[in-house]
Amino acid sequence: MNHVKVAESVEGTRFNDQFLVEYNRLQDIKVFADMLRNADELMDTTVQREPDFDLEIHYKADAVERYQLWLGRNGTPSVLSNVSESHRLYQVEADITGRLIVTLQVDA
Repeated sequence: MNHVKVAESVEGTRFNDQFLVEYNRLQDIKVFADMLRNADELMDTTVQREPDFDLEIHYKADAVERYQLWLGRNGTPSVLSNVSESHRLYQVEADITGRLIVTLQVDA
């Protein structure tokens, strides 16, 4: 992972590429790498609200992946979806949610 761009989600499943912030320091992008590495697929689940953030993750070989993130509250899991596989949802552990809240500087 080389860097991560973050935008606030708008209009549901439409990806917002008007990025507010870009993270490229190892200490900042590590939480996003941990988020992806430790996400567990959810079965038969839908999310009843709009996503909070759109993430564009860039890798060293110019590969790019886009995700939508439903950020949980402190102490609760978050939900993640790869835009190219929007029918699949993944749960992000509560401890990683807490780290995301700090990195994204969100009041939760």
